[in-house]
Amino acid sequence: MRKLQERLEEENSGHKSRLKEERTASQMAAEKAKEMIVASRKTISRLSDYTKIADQETKQQLTELQEELLKEKAHSKYLELKHNQYKNAANCQLETLLNGT
Repeated sequence: MRKLQERLEEENSGHKSRLKEERTASQMAAEKAKEMIVASRKTISRLSDYTKIADQETKQQLTELQEELLKEKAHSKYLELKHNQYKNAANCQLETLLNGT
């Protein structure tokens, strides 16, 4: 009977030891999972910030390009107007020369 009790106590001690090891391992795994979740959230937050910054920069660049395009259109109109004025003046001079001779 004493041997049976000793064997049962040894088995019980072994089970407790394995249970403690498993509990420690699962706690470590849970802690690592928490750390990974925190790191993942930080990464997602950073990526979100980068996306916002890139979006703002893109919008600003688009606005600048639109303003530049409007300036180019206005300059083109001005050059076209001046070209037509010079062309009309040249035609008038040519007519004067042809009629004057």
